[in-house]
Amino acid sequence: MAVADDVDLSFAASLPPAEAIRLFESKGYRIGWNWQDVWQDQHATAFTVAKAAKMDVLSTIRAAVDDALREGQTQRQFARALEPELQRLGWWGRKEAIAPDGSRRTVQLGSHRRLRTIFNVNMGAARAAGAWRRQLENVESRPFLMYDARNDSRTRPSHRAMDNMVFRLDDPVWRTHYPPNGCNCRCSVRALSRREVERRGLHVFDSAGHLHDVEQVVGHRPDGAPIRRPAKRLTIEAGGTPRFLTPDPGWNYNPGRARPLFDLEPTEIGPVAGGRSFRDFGLPPIAETPRALWLPAPPPL
Repeated sequence: MAVADDVDLSFAASLPPAEAIRLFESKGYRIGWNWQDVWQDQHATAFTVAKAAKMDVLSTIRAAVDDALREGQTQRQFARALEPELQRLGWWGRKEAIAPDGSRRTVQLGSHRRLRTIFNVNMGAARAAGAWRRQLENVESRPFLMYDARNDSRTRPSHRAMDNMVFRLDDPVWRTHYPPNGCNCRCSVRALSRREVERRGLHVFDSAGHLHDVEQVVGHRPDGAPIRRPAKRLTIEAGGTPRFLTPDPGWNYNPGRARPLFDLEPTEIGPVAGGRSFRDFGLPPIAETPRALWLPAPPPL
């Protein structure tokens, strides 16, 4: 995954909401060689770091991210605590390793740049998941979501094009274009009431007919052949100007919506429960159930 050297991580410096912490703590583990091995919404249920092939390394990194979320650490604090632990475990610098095909390759393990990436990606996804759940809970009073780009010199043109675009919360666009939409993406989403939309003179877009299936090159095989994966591209006209956004490879998903068991949406369970949701039965979202009452997950999960 491409990473910018100059990363603004100020958005992750404050203590995150409790929902984000619970979601992150509930993740399992996946060991992968390449970042493409754990794809998009699979990150919502499994913690992984490319080429962290030993459980002691993966669990050490996971514990450090967990602490950073709970304590509201900055990226510098996170790296200062984790770097000596990874060096002690031998997971640092460029070293020779055995690839899945049995070949020996020199690969990059831990580095300052990788620690920035790990911190930024996990903080951004956890915060997005927590924000989505709060927006679901307030959908009756704030049924619209507005894309909010940072709009500075580092904002990607496609993300800037989405700035101030408003869609209903149940619009399919939020299944694939809910930020972050790329590594180090600093965009966010604001929930709005109908009165706020009208007062600000905002237009509510509908993505129907404007979401198109495309293929992205997400990497290359050892023989140089491209690895392609399906994605969604939003093509929509605003003010006479066409706007396009295809999230970066691996980011074509909503981190909060990827965990349906933690907050079932009425539209998803309606056919099963006669159109009613857990709220109609006086039950809290599963994410708010005390961990002491959780049953062990089946081994495959």
